[in-house]
Amino acid sequence: MLTFFLPYRVREERNIESIRKLFRTMHKYFRTTPKEVLIKIDSDDEQAPKVLEEIIGRHTFNFDIKVFTFKRWEGRWSLHCVYNYLLNKINPQSKYIIVPNDDTYISKSVDIPANNNYLLMGDFYGEMTPERLKMDYRKDDWFTCQRGLICAYPIISSKLAQITGFGFQPNIDCYFALINLILFNKYGVNIAKHTDEFVVRKNIPRTDDYGEDFDIETRIHSSALPKNPMFFKLIEQAAKNVYLNMKVDGLVK
Repeated sequence: MLTFFLPYRVREERNIESIRKLFRTMHKYFRTTPKEVLIKIDSDDEQAPKVLEEIIGRHTFNFDIKVFTFKRWEGRWSLHCVYNYLLNKINPQSKYIIVPNDDTYISKSVDIPANNNYLLMGDFYGEMTPERLKMDYRKDDWFTCQRGLICAYPIISSKLAQITGFGFQPNIDCYFALINLILFNKYGVNIAKHTDEFVVRKNIPRTDDYGEDFDIETRIHSSALPKNPMFFKLIEQAAKNVYLNMKVDGLVK
């Protein structure tokens, strides 16, 4: 089973059409895969419930949709808190999680391994070779777009997410990329698998920049690493927990 996490807020008409297209392409390209969509909407968004009710009422999709409503918190700066909440709501049969934006759509089918509990899969601009992964992840510029070590909208094994959670900052693609770098450089394990791009973003501009970037000291982005040294200790422990679970499962020595 495949689970989609989808924070959604109505901002303009294009934003409404984009979620319609996302649902249609989920239905089309993951036709034979059992799936569910867990949607978080803000309690102050009066339009989102009406939009979702209209879409769900007019179409028959081959997936279950569950909607959760609570406060907006700090907008996009608190998205990792939303993802950790939704992780607690997934179907126990779910094997994989994808976290698209509400301005993305699925462009093609993708061959997901039948049963891989430790998978980070997406468009890494080529195979993740040892030469690309070997580095000092506390200092090197692995977070830049040019390195291609961060995959937007990855497929994440549900078990992997249950071990690590969704981190301490909103850029979860960077969070899981760092976990993989730590796994490789500390334990010689690479869980990343390349596949060609299958989630495309239309990049609809936000009408506001709501919220306070309250965790900026622990945020990874395309121009800087976190300034908080405790952040690396926490992620190193998360990676170690992944390695220990893999060891118990007989996948590593």
